[in-house]
Amino acid sequence: MLRYLSGKTVALITESTQPLITRLWLAAVIVSLCACLLLWRWTSLQVEQFSHFSELAHENQVKLLPLQPPRGLLYDRYGEQLAGNSAVYSIHVASDFAAEVIGKIDTLNDIIDISPKAIKQLRAAVKSRVYKGNIVLREKLTEAEITKFLSWQFLFPEIVLNANLARYYPYQDSGGHILGFVGRINNKDIERLKEERKYNTYNGARFIGKTGVELINEDNLRGTLGSQEARVDAHGRILASRVIKQPLPGKDLYLTVDWQLQQLGESLLAGERGAAVMLDVHSGEILVLASNPRFDINKFVFGISQSDWDVLNHSQDKPLIHRAIYGQYSPGSTIKPFLALASLQQGWRALDYEYFSRGFFKLSSRHIFHDWKKGGHGKVDVTKSIVRSVNSYYYQLGHDVGIDKIHDALSVFGFGSKTGLDLDNEKPGVLPSSEWKRTQLGETWYPGDTIAASVGQGYMQVTPLQIARAMAMLANGGKRVRPYLVQKTKTTEVTEEFDSVYLQTIQKALAAVTRPGGTAVGVGRDAPFLVAGKTGTAQVSRLQLDAQGERIKNKDLPKHLRDHAWFVGYAPADAPQVAVAVIVENSGSGGRIAGPVVRQLLDAYMAERLPQQEETEEVEEVKQEETENAAAAVITTAGGDV
Repeated sequence: MLRYLSGKTVALITESTQPLITRLWLAAVIVSLCACLLLWRWTSLQVEQFSHFSELAHENQVKLLPLQPPRGLLYDRYGEQLAGNSAVYSIHVASDFAAEVIGKIDTLNDIIDISPKAIKQLRAAVKSRVYKGNIVLREKLTEAEITKFLSWQFLFPEIVLNANLARYYPYQDSGGHILGFVGRINNKDIERLKEERKYNTYNGARFIGKTGVELINEDNLRGTLGSQEARVDAHGRILASRVIKQPLPGKDLYLTVDWQLQQLGESLLAGERGAAVMLDVHSGEILVLASNPRFDINKFVFGISQSDWDVLNHSQDKPLIHRAIYGQYSPGSTIKPFLALASLQQGWRALDYEYFSRGFFKLSSRHIFHDWKKGGHGKVDVTKSIVRSVNSYYYQLGHDVGIDKIHDALSVFGFGSKTGLDLDNEKPGVLPSSEWKRTQLGETWYPGDTIAASVGQGYMQVTPLQIARAMAMLANGGKRVRPYLVQKTKTTEVTEEFDSVYLQTIQKALAAVTRPGGTAVGVGRDAPFLVAGKTGTAQVSRLQLDAQGERIKNKDLPKHLRDHAWFVGYAPADAPQVAVAVIVENSGSGGRIAGPVVRQLLDAYMAERLPQQEETEEVEEVKQEETENAAAAVITTAGGDV
């Protein structure tokens, strides 16, 4: 019985322990597999992928950083520096440490004022798990701020003080429309760079040319990025570095501008809205390209403040507009010399043709166009039409010829198209035709439109640079040069064949404009050189009449309704060197307002170029003529250049 029970017990025990042993074996197998898996993984990480993870670990402490090249400098034609680079200090922090900085932001603000924009970026970085790079807390630190921050930097180990070169314009607002400015690269710039397939070459770059010479010559000025291998700590501070590739500085550029003349032109326009242009009649080199009002371009380098932007953008004076190339104005009587030459060249008028001016031109019983002189000018040939600025002569000419022929003849001088200046934002002006009005305005061209266009009014518009270039054509014998600002620029020119007799007739008429009896006698008075030119008044609004139906004088109108004043010309008249064009907005008289600006510019230009010797025989003859005609009535500009 016991034996039976004992066997039975043994059997029962054996049956109960069998599953346990199986489970133990299963556990052992699993543990072995896990051990093998861990061993495989260890081998993979430590042996097979050692170099990969070693490289990643290396990158955690060693970074490849771009080295910014010094931007090329800008000089005037005589070596005066117009744009340079200066050291600018800033503080920044990696976005990974944004939380630490936010926790101490009040203390930091007591030491250095942190911009609200930076604080906003810090708070956004705290909420995000994505690394957002360096956050600039403040730029353009003063020496006092740098010293103060360094004294307390032990409280902010995560904040890095950095120095970079930044653009600086020593003349601030002078020539700002020419130079343009650089600014931070934004999304719009990135899109453009990608389209031009240049984005990779700007890796790590912060600034780019935005306008003016800085924009047009960006490829030459910016240089080539270099690179350095830097060992950094957990806060991103550079502990050691070595240069892998030296950055290549940008090219220095010399402009054709004479900066003393440029500043003089700007000062002569002070308090007014207007522009002044001076260029070499033979080469097209720009000596002066002044526009007023101006603005400080330094404010744009690191981003202009909203308050400063609002002042510039909403100003009625529109200082951001480059009036010399973007401003489009009715040329007024300054168009007459070109139309006169075209009339001779095209055979519309003969040299001996005379028109009898009665003081008005009657297009119809309801459309009568007046001369500036009541009673008229009597017999008028082509020379007198320019010297005395006889409107009715050109009213009749325009009526006889028609707008389409006028359009074709004036296009020869470059009106209605850009000059090709190496600068952005140039406007083409408007050279109207019947087709232009139909396509642009959806309207029919009327005879009255032609009458207005024949004296540079109505739809016709030019830029100061355009008409200065056209005046250079009259001075150099028909060569239409391409104006340019950067020296060693390849230029093009087109030569128009004008009959020498006709051309000399117009040239002599222009020289007579600044002599007694001309509309700008003051411009030539007592000058040691001869000046050729033409005054002009560009109407801004329709004629304003008083209660009695009389025309209100220009000086009695509100400022914004007064006429624009023009003077265009060249000098010396007997051996032309430079062409000039000046417009002063809403000032009225071309001879009285714009003329003196031209004279002072020419005096300054000629001062160092006139030989220190006795005056030429021609100048002496002119002075003798002035003496003999001292009693002659001087044509005032009340209407002489309408």
